[in-house]
Amino acid sequence: MTARRRRRRIPKAPSRQLLISATDEEWQKVGAHADRRGLSKAAYLTALAARDVAGTQAGPPLVMNRDEQRTIVEGLRELRRGLAGDSDTPALIADIQVRVATMFDVWARDLVAKGRQDALLHALSSTIGEDEARTLVASLKKPTTRPPARTGKEETGPDLFSWSRET
Repeated sequence: MTARRRRRRIPKAPSRQLLISATDEEWQKVGAHADRRGLSKAAYLTALAARDVAGTQAGPPLVMNRDEQRTIVEGLRELRRGLAGDSDTPALIADIQVRVATMFDVWARDLVAKGRQDALLHALSSTIGEDEARTLVASLKKPTTRPPARTGKEETGPDLFSWSRET
């Protein structure tokens, strides 16, 4: 019978404890972030600290630097100026609304002219409701009065789409 030799165990370094004070709201945020990553709160906080100490950013930084903050604030100010417009120009939103309404009008009238009012009715019903869609399609079916045919004898100025170097 031979005696078994016992293996020497390498002692682990003792763990250190850290006490963290946080509000209930902050602690809930930590818990939510930890749950999303499938970690305990302690493992999540330890990973954050290790990442910051190592200097590698596996995710977005915890805080923006001063230049990044200024860039974002200036971008928001520029966006606000663009949306509000000034006294000489229409607001960006109003301009977009006019352009979209014009494109819609052309599209809808084209469908009606091609005899595809059923397709238009179907497309509009899901958005504005069947009753309003029927009313809109019916209004587009109304005959529009055409301008009198030009004989070429009357004197007219340049139209909107013609351009001349003389003017």
